[in-house]
Amino acid sequence: MKILLLSEFFPVEDGGEITGGCETRTYYLAKQLAKSGHEVTVLTANLPGTGRNDNWSGIKVIRIGPKYSYVQSGSDLSRLLFALSLIPNGLKTDFEVVDANNTAVYVASFLIARLKRKKLVYWVPDILGFRGWVKALGLINGSVNFVNEWLGFTIRADNYIALSEMTREKLEKKGIKASKISVIYPGIEVISNNKKLNPIKEIISVNRLVGYKHNDTVIKAISELKKRGIILAYKIVGDGPQKSKLEKLAENLGVKNQVRFLGNLPHEEVLKQMAQSQIFCLPSAIEGFGIVTLEAAGCGLPFVNSDIPVNQEIAQKSQAGLLFKTGDPRDLADKLEELVKDKNKYQKLKERATRFAGANTLETAAGETLRVYAKEI
Repeated sequence: MKILLLSEFFPVEDGGEITGGCETRTYYLAKQLAKSGHEVTVLTANLPGTGRNDNWSGIKVIRIGPKYSYVQSGSDLSRLLFALSLIPNGLKTDFEVVDANNTAVYVASFLIARLKRKKLVYWVPDILGFRGWVKALGLINGSVNFVNEWLGFTIRADNYIALSEMTREKLEKKGIKASKISVIYPGIEVISNNKKLNPIKEIISVNRLVGYKHNDTVIKAISELKKRGIILAYKIVGDGPQKSKLEKLAENLGVKNQVRFLGNLPHEEVLKQMAQSQIFCLPSAIEGFGIVTLEAAGCGLPFVNSDIPVNQEIAQKSQAGLLFKTGDPRDLADKLEELVKDKNKYQKLKERATRFAGANTLETAAGETLRVYAKEI
């Protein structure tokens, strides 16, 4: 099958840094589809330090539009020019199905697919609505993303891949027929062999350093645990505008030596850092799924995540972690202390994490995605 994937961001090299969940899903899906013999083309933004065309792991990567660096919000003119550039480049591409992976590319993907009379699939991590976008990104940038989201769901795709059951329910509320929606969890590499339990010394988070990710809650919990005589290190993989504020918080709370900021890392190094840790934490107030929770499970890590709907879904399906009250460092400290002291419970969660990851491999996700691509319009 000839497949066109649209993604605003994509790694600059094979095995390079990955900046977010949409990029993670598209990168590994592209690699798995190409490995299976499919012809895969990715249209993506023209990042600094890259050429216009790449070809690795059997994937043809075409970078279009103006040069601009990864940003979570802002750069609206560059992003608009990128989206407009998608249309002529997409029309020049030979494909049977186009897969668009977020609101930034939905409108362009619709025009490309309809003009070429090909199948169109939207991959939908979440639907935030106006309030959700403004809460996450502020009034101006949030409003821009809301308009993109509204347009994307006004002009319909042929089929939809929802990242979670929560997202599926939101799509149905938007009037999308249930028959057109498939829930597919992202596929991950399972690198754990469920090795012998090590002492619990280190927690890891992998996320952008922005306010709604609430890394401050974990730093405060580390401080609370220190008062209880429990010393845990905290590694944060990722970068963002909150970094200096979080560094200052760790210093003020007297846990500066326990908190390490690792910045953005190549994906292989992220997995290595996970495998060296003992507990994963996703403290975010807003998530479409949190692919990193599944990746952490693939490294044999139980999770202690914020009590938001999608984490409730993952906790129910995997039985591999605990949930704490979102934004409550004392409750998070209680949950972490529970795992530190109850070795039997920790080991059970660890085993369940590995089983859950084993049911959501790259091969499984790619196979389910291909079935969506092949569905009748």
